[in-house]
This record gives sequence, C-alpha cells and structure tokens, in this order.
Amino acid sequence: ERGSVEPDGAPRKVLFRPVEPTLKNLLIPSAEALRSALPSHLAGRPLSLDVARAFSAAVGHDMREATLLIENDRLAGVESGDTREQILGAAVDIGTTTLALYLCDLSSGRVLASAGKANSQSAYGDDVMSRISYCFEKADGLEQLRSLILRDLNELAHLACSRAGTSQRFIYRWTLAGNTTMQHLFFGFDPLLLGRAPYLPLVNGAVEFSPGSIGLEASPFASGMFLPTVAGHVGADTVAVALAARLDECAGLTLAVDLGTNGEIVLAGRGRLICCSTAAGPAFEGARIQMGMRAETGALDAFRINLAGEPEFHVIGERPHARGICGSGLLDIISELRRAGVIDPTGRILPRGELPGSVSRSLAGRLGEDEAGRGWFLLDEYEDAAGHFSLRMTQKDVREMQLAAGAISSGIQMLLNVAGRQARDVERVLLTGAFGNYMQ
Repeated sequence: ERGSVEPDGAPRKVLFRPVEPTLKNLLIPSAEALRSALPSHLAGRPLSLDVARAFSAAVGHDMREATLLIENDRLAGVESGDTREQILGAAVDIGTTTLALYLCDLSSGRVLASAGKANSQSAYGDDVMSRISYCFEKADGLEQLRSLILRDLNELAHLACSRAGTSQRFIYRWTLAGNTTMQHLFFGFDPLLLGRAPYLPLVNGAVEFSPGSIGLEASPFASGMFLPTVAGHVGADTVAVALAARLDECAGLTLAVDLGTNGEIVLAGRGRLICCSTAAGPAFEGARIQMGMRAETGALDAFRINLAGEPEFHVIGERPHARGICGSGLLDIISELRRAGVIDPTGRILPRGELPGSVSRSLAGRLGEDEAGRGWFLLDEYEDAAGHFSLRMTQKDVREMQLAAGAISSGIQMLLNVAGRQARDVERVLLTGAFGNYMQ
C-alpha cells in the first residue's frame, strides 16, 4: 500500500515570470528571480555557473516563464516553463539479492510508484563475500559490479517513472540504503578489507554525491545521499530501519530484524541500540531454492493445510497456479508440513513408509524421492501452453531455510547475551526486508 511521509528539508519550486526590462526599470532577470523566491537577506547569494547557464537558457531574450528550484535557501536550479507539479525523489534499498525503488512526490511525501528486481550482481556471487572475492580475483571485477548496479537502478527509475506518468529528469533526490559491501560496490570503493578480519570499511557514515556524475539518470540539479553505514557488515539499510521505526524512542525491548541475505539485527530499548550482522544467505529471498523466486507476481507466498488435510496456497497476483516459491511461502510450507508430521524435528522430509498415521492421504500422495533418495513434496501440478509443470519443495530447500533461520537465531541470541536479557523480555519484533514484508 502506498503511503506518505512528511517532507523535511525537501527542495521546492517557484514559478517566475520576469518583468520586461526597460531603460527606466533596468530589472536584471536573475536578480528579480532571487528577490521573488528568497528572503531579502539571502537574495544576494552568488549563483553557481550551472544554475546561471540554465537561467539564461530558460529565460532567454523573449522573457519566458521559468521554474526556480529552491533548496536550502538558495537557487539550486532553473527549468523552462512551469514544472511545479513535478518534484520527485527516488528512495532505494540496494539489497544483496533484491533491489527496491520508491518514487516519491517531494512536495507531499506521497509514494507515486515503486519497482523492484533481482540484483544483477547475483550472477557473480549470491552473498557479499562471494562478490568481494570476485573483485579480488578479476582485474575489472569492481567496475563490472558497479556498472551492473547503476544499470539496475536506472532501469528501476525508468519503470517507476513510467508507472507514475513522469520522467527521470524530474528526480531531484536519490536516497540510497544498503549494507556496507553494497555501498562500496556502488561507489567503486575497494571492498577487500570487508572480506577479512577485522572487516573494516574504507568509508563510514553518510556519503553525498551528484547522481549525474556517477551515471544515475536524474535532473541536472539533483543531489544524492547514501545513508550512513555503521560498521563492516552493518549498513545503511539498518540505519534506515532504526530511523523509520524510531528505535531510539522505544521504552520496551524491541527487536528489529532485516530478513535478507545479509541479515542485520538491532536490539533497542530505553535509548540504547546494539546491532549485529549474520550471514543468513539468500534463501529468505528465494535464491538457492530449486524453484525459488522473488516475491512478485506468480510467486507462492502463503501456504496452509486445512482441517481436511488438504494443502491450500496463495499466489501473488491472484494467479490460479504458481511459477515458483518466494521466501515467505517456503517458510509457511516447512512450518505446516512440520506441524502435520511430514517433516521431522531435524528438518528431514519423511518418506511415505515413515509417516505417522495422522498424515492425510492427500499429503502422503504428494511425497516422492529422487534417484539419490532425497525427499520432495509436490505443491502444484498443471498443464499450460508451455507443457507440463510441477512445483516442488525439496529436501535441500528445507536445509537452506534452516541455515538462514539458524543464522538469524544465533544473531538474536548473541545480542540478548550482550544486553543481559532473555527472549521473554522482548516486547515487540519488527521484520523488514523483502521477506519480512510478506510475512503473515
């Protein structure tokens, strides 16, 4: 659901129609513009060369109307015509596995459109350590990964702008979040130190940049910021969660968990925040799963076994059949089959001969084994124009989810130990990330 936030410090636009100068009034258009848009004591500020050039082109000899972009009490840009209705910002989560972009109206704070896709860097490693190794092993590896993320973000911006009926040239703010490795790869910082103890980043804190100078499509007057990173593997995405959830204001003990490839966890209470990072792997986002996919149209995202012992599932986009399984769907399947007795406490999918008598015929009939004896469970089977299709969850899928959940559980327990608290002391749990968004 598209919401809104209260804009704070966002640029604004002012329409300017210059008075035609005469020998008597000697009105200089730029001075007139500054007086009309800024407080009197700020109207004398110098113009940057880029803004001065844009102003001369926008106003020209026939004194047409122009739109002034005002930011931080200065004239930050000029555009021909009346473009006051178009003032946009792009908020981006650069995930290790999944990218998400939200196109926002900076005047109202309303989210106009969104777009997401798989991170193209995944072809060169599905976790941060693999990508760090790739940069070390290949002479042009870092630049290759950097160019991929820039291409991905421009693609998402184009898609979101198309959905909102606008253009990238009206994007004036790029605000990015991501883990520390994603930050280094985005800017082209050597990530080698992040791959070995003591896992130190080359750059910490927030980084400002000019979108156009690094290849992001936007207004020529746009500014960008990558939110502050915290440590080697606690990044700006964790900072974004802490800010959005106001974790520093929590009175009761609150646990915020980013269920992603690089699982980051924050334990907050009474103004104290402690955090850690865990190598959860990409199972939560549908990677390393035989029939896994992102949480998008066609993905099985919810599953249950009804009172009659029959499996039921939901597909994103309300499709009758699923194309694959996303992370939340996989967790549901494992949980329900464990409750039904199809999966034992160790995570093993039981063969038919070992099933308890309480398991329904429908569930038992969906079990099978491959040539190596590894189990699988049939979720859906159908014929379409492409031929026969069967959707299965395999034993390996269960193990991948166990590894991911185990990593997150270990991180939570470590934070509780450091804080001297117990799991029963936690009053609230917040789940974030592409996987957390679809948890029921």
